[in-house]
Amino acid sequence: MARALADARPPVARVALKRADGPSDADDATRFPVEEGARALRAFVRRPFAALWLLASAVARAVGGNKEGGRAGAVLAWRDGLRLADWARRTPGVVRFHAQFASWEATAALVAARLGRTRFSFELHNPYTLVKGRALLGWKLRAADVVTAISDDVRRRAVALAPGVAARIALVRCGLDFRDVPPRRDGGPDVVAVGSLVPRKGHDVLVRGLARIAAARPGFSAVIVGEGPERTRLEALAAQTGAPVRLVGALPETEAWALAASARVAALACVTADDGDEDGIPVALLEAMAAGTPVVSTPVGGIAELLEDGEAGLLVPPRDPVALAAAIERLLDDEALRARLVARGRRAVAARHDVRACARDLATAFDRAAGPASSA
Repeated sequence: MARALADARPPVARVALKRADGPSDADDATRFPVEEGARALRAFVRRPFAALWLLASAVARAVGGNKEGGRAGAVLAWRDGLRLADWARRTPGVVRFHAQFASWEATAALVAARLGRTRFSFELHNPYTLVKGRALLGWKLRAADVVTAISDDVRRRAVALAPGVAARIALVRCGLDFRDVPPRRDGGPDVVAVGSLVPRKGHDVLVRGLARIAAARPGFSAVIVGEGPERTRLEALAAQTGAPVRLVGALPETEAWALAASARVAALACVTADDGDEDGIPVALLEAMAAGTPVVSTPVGGIAELLEDGEAGLLVPPRDPVALAAAIERLLDDEALRARLVARGRRAVAARHDVRACARDLATAFDRAAGPASSA
């Protein structure tokens, strides 16, 4: 999206609040203003009462157990917001802070926008944000002049949480730059899954399904790309079940996408985790479909929208390794079905997820935002 907005007016600056520990999509144009610690002090001294009010507002609404780290996380987001505000004051022409995610990044952007008297907006990706930390999210929903939701499912849930701001919640889907789609090539694994090793991805369900397939298919192979806290458990499960799956860790996006383009099937067995965490629309599925790899997933979050209720990819019930294995085998055995789903999948992604069209939708949402920017 950042590259698609490069020619926007006013121009867009890409700002990161931290550096990634592993592979990252940060580029030479990405700025890291929060790394200068003195920025927070300068911003605080400039507007101390407003800064303290924002801190109290964030901490009062933060609760333990959400993705923002409770009250301690709110304090850290507030600190980053101060640093962003100082950076914006020293950067001519900043008129809006738009956060790519709704959790601590949006809290920091809200703080910076209020201190700098600029506009504030953010994106809703993950339905889990709407389940945990509702008080803090509600504050951000009411403060933003634009909120973008990546799927009809996420938008519907956000409107239910804050019906008073429904008119400000716009549907702006995740976009892919089709100039980056890798060429389709043979010789890859039978099945590939790309996603963090966390419960909501359902990789344990996939491993059990792969074990069932491998029992009847000598030479069958699968790869899971991603890193996370579930790795040790998944490796043990693969050894226990005999699933022929390699966990290769996190890869740069271009490498992961190329691997998906070489697989016969892309699978994500997404679930709603015990704590309510679930996916919105996994980008890995978009990338596989754009690259011409047929996909299998579950109707969790906005996935059914993406797969057009089974017309652009196969859908199976969550937490059902038997159904998942059967769907994967259908795709491995039925060349006509694979070709039909690939064609529909590519059309679906091109029609609704081209990054340039999504960038125009985002710019339109900004243009429609009315009224003066708020101040603390």
